[in-house]
Amino acid sequence: MKFFSFLLISLSCLIGSTATSFAKEGEKAYEIKIKITGLPDTTFFLANFYAKNQYYKDTARSDKKGFVVFSGNQELEQGMYSLVLGNRKIFDFFVIEQFISFETDTVNTLSKMIVKGSKENELFYEYVNYLQKREKEVAPIQKLKTEGTDEEKEQAKKQLIKIDAEVLAYQKSFYENNKNYFVPRFMNAMREIEVPDPPKDSAGNITDSLFQYNYFRTHYFDQIDFSDARYLRTPVYHQKLSAFIQKYTYQIPDSLYKSIDFVVGKSRANEELFRYTVSWITNTYEKSKIMGMDAIFVHMAENYYLTGEVDWVDSAQLTKIRERYVKMKPLLIGKVAPNIVLADTAQKEWYNMHKIDANYLLVYIWSPTCGHCKKITPKMHDLYLKYKDYGFKVYAASTEYENKEWKKYVKTHNLTWINVSDSLENPNNIKDYPLNFRANYDVFSTPKIYLLDKDKKIVAKRIEYDQLDDYLGRAYGIKTGKSDEHIEMDPTLD
Repeated sequence: MKFFSFLLISLSCLIGSTATSFAKEGEKAYEIKIKITGLPDTTFFLANFYAKNQYYKDTARSDKKGFVVFSGNQELEQGMYSLVLGNRKIFDFFVIEQFISFETDTVNTLSKMIVKGSKENELFYEYVNYLQKREKEVAPIQKLKTEGTDEEKEQAKKQLIKIDAEVLAYQKSFYENNKNYFVPRFMNAMREIEVPDPPKDSAGNITDSLFQYNYFRTHYFDQIDFSDARYLRTPVYHQKLSAFIQKYTYQIPDSLYKSIDFVVGKSRANEELFRYTVSWITNTYEKSKIMGMDAIFVHMAENYYLTGEVDWVDSAQLTKIRERYVKMKPLLIGKVAPNIVLADTAQKEWYNMHKIDANYLLVYIWSPTCGHCKKITPKMHDLYLKYKDYGFKVYAASTEYENKEWKKYVKTHNLTWINVSDSLENPNNIKDYPLNFRANYDVFSTPKIYLLDKDKKIVAKRIEYDQLDDYLGRAYGIKTGKSDEHIEMDPTLD
């Protein structure tokens, strides 16, 4: 059992939108007055939260008495803010009301905080100070639980369970009594989901082993009001979104599709949350190094960008997304690879890739003038020699239109696999066969590597030599044990 995990998470985050409007000329739209006894006459920054990051919003200089005033003629967006000195955060607070004053000192910043003009911040510091107080109680008990005698450990365990229950009761009561305010709703969103025990039959046996997992995922966002963009201007929304997608969802496309559509569906309640959710997911998986995650970009393009629902990208960006989608979709893991029909070095014998009989076929698209190709091609050929007796074959397609360098390299390195190219030496080539493998395989750099199974479905791509060796070794029963859960793609094979 984990004790006080929610307390520690809350404190580590806390301590350390609405439409804006303009004031009339000569009037202030917001004013944040802060007095901190013990601070020098220096420059302070007002920083706002947006998802996982903070951004400087305003600057003010304190006077010799410790007063700092931030003000402006445009209302601040509602959310969580910080007072920052240099690289040090002094304290966090919320801007819901636009005219607020804070007074404290540098010794007990939170416990001595006096707030005027903001019920939201009064509630905020009440909650934080309660958690701090209970955390101080827990520290010596935790030590006894770890270092004490057996009797002391048992007693400490009971005390922790009791305090845990008291804190949970306080959190629930705090929310219920103040849920008309945003801060209590924010605090409630930070609480861990309470998962009930799984159902059991009359004999006491669990009847649904996945009940708690499914319940947790189904109710994970229950404490977030998706119609309220202010959650986006605190750390909590990004924390929950990233955890749900990256931590609580198995990182394979089919599982991710369901989780993504689930949370995006909820985010439609607010235009700003929808925009952030779709953009973050797309950007995160577009940059992923895990093989197969390009399927997520295709899913996002197909279901959100190209449906017309995404209206924040311009026509030029949308055209690029559509072009990338068209190229990427046929090359996803699990798809039958586009066929290639090319001639050998003599430009006489033609090889139809789909008709090559192999239990595993490596499509190796390379160039003899490519520096990286020169380094890995001999290693790939060694791999071919190692596994060819098991039914492994390589379809090595050169991208050079001039065959001289290619033929020389093939001969010099004694490449005995299937060597093909689309040289224009034979003028009938284009007439006889559609030589479009560069477009079909999105060849904008070399080498390009695709591993196909016996049905010519793509099972791996952009895979490093060692990973390919490991994959084939296990596939052919030469190596034993489990391979890595996720294979990272080699960025040099792009």
